[in-house]
Amino acid sequence: MRALFTVIFLLIFIITPFCVIGQDSIKAKKINEYFFALEDISPVNISIKFKHQLKKNTFYKIGLVNIAVGSNTNIPVRSNSFAIHNYNYSLGFQNGIEFRKKISEKFSFFHGPNLSFTYRVNIAKTENPAIPANQRQNISQSYISGLPYTLGLLFQFNNHLLFSAEINPELSVTYNKARYGQNPNFNSENISSNFLFANKYGVISKAYRL
Repeated sequence: MRALFTVIFLLIFIITPFCVIGQDSIKAKKINEYFFALEDISPVNISIKFKHQLKKNTFYKIGLVNIAVGSNTNIPVRSNSFAIHNYNYSLGFQNGIEFRKKISEKFSFFHGPNLSFTYRVNIAKTENPAIPANQRQNISQSYISGLPYTLGLLFQFNNHLLFSAEINPELSVTYNKARYGQNPNFNSENISSNFLFANKYGVISKAYRL
C-alpha cells in the first residue's frame, strides 16, 4: 500500500513539469523567481521554491518544502536511568500552478493549486546497555500526500527583490508507521485524512527575480 501510495505521487511530480512547461506560450524572455522561506521555528523548517512564468499572469512552481533536521537529548536526573537521544528529519516536494492579479504598482494577489509529498521520521534511541543494541530504537515514520491551495500577497520591492506572505489550506492523506524496538507488539500502521493549514502561521518568503 505504501509503495503504491508513494509511486503514484512521484509519477505525478515527474510528469507534471514537462506537461506544463510544454504548454509555455510566451515568446519573449520569461521571468524566473527563487523563493526562500522560514516555514516554522520549532523545529526550524525551511522551503526553497522555483517559479517560472508561463503566461503573463501564470507561473509554474516547483520546490523543496518542509526541510527540517533536529535532535535533542533527554538526560535524566536519577543515576539509575539512561539518556534518550531524539532525532527528527523531514523533506517534502511540491509543485503547482500560480495565478497572479496586480492590485497596485507594488502589490499582487496570487493563488493556485498544488501537489505535495512529505516524508517525516522521528527516532528515539536509549543508551541503556541492558537492552540489546538492535532493540534500543523506536522509529515513527509519516508519508504525507497533500493538495494545498495557496492564497497570498506579493510585494515587489524593486525589479529583482520581492517578498510574499501566504497561507495554504490543504487536504492531505497520511500513512503512519511506528516500530518499537523493545515492544514489537505495539508496532502499528494507519492511514488518516485531514483538512487544515499546511503551515501553522502562514509563510513569509524572500524572493529573487531574474
